[in-house]
Amino acid sequence: MKKIFNIKVTIWGKWKIILIAIISSGLCTYAYNIVFSGKPNTYHIVKVLGGLIVISFISIYKTLLYTLRIEIDDVSIAFYKQNVLIYKNTKEKLRNLRILKNARNDIVELKICFEDRNFILYSPIKLQSKKQKINNIEDVFHYLVKNYNLKRKKVYGKVLGFGKKFENKLINEYWNKKYITSDS
Repeated sequence: MKKIFNIKVTIWGKWKIILIAIISSGLCTYAYNIVFSGKPNTYHIVKVLGGLIVISFISIYKTLLYTLRIEIDDVSIAFYKQNVLIYKNTKEKLRNLRILKNARNDIVELKICFEDRNFILYSPIKLQSKKQKINNIEDVFHYLVKNYNLKRKKVYGKVLGFGKKFENKLINEYWNKKYITSDS
């Protein structure tokens, strides 16, 4: 059975988006100082400059998002960008999935690792659209784990003072049974 996911993703990670926000706020402040010379009051600065920064950041972020179509069937996974096939591989060559969660337990990053190539999908915000159905990267992740029978492996963080490892709850890895070397 073939399942098609349409997701909005970006190639920019969290820190690059924060950098874009800082740059856009700096450019808006520079433009504000050119247009409004003199000594304006604080209310005017907050109202106009705040609006400029928010509108510019949202518009820049929306232009960085693109629609990625992922087609998954029983034997293969295909990635399409603007209806052009960019990558296709089989189920057997899928090595692992690695997810990164935020503090609210939402998946914000999905790394799909094949033998020859890795895909990192960032989706820091959830988008809702009334005119078209937009899936999340969580939907893709849960579908792959369920239908491809991937096994969870614990991810350990840094070693504490007495040599005891602790499990990282925000990073999860699910491996293809073919690539698991030791049971952990």
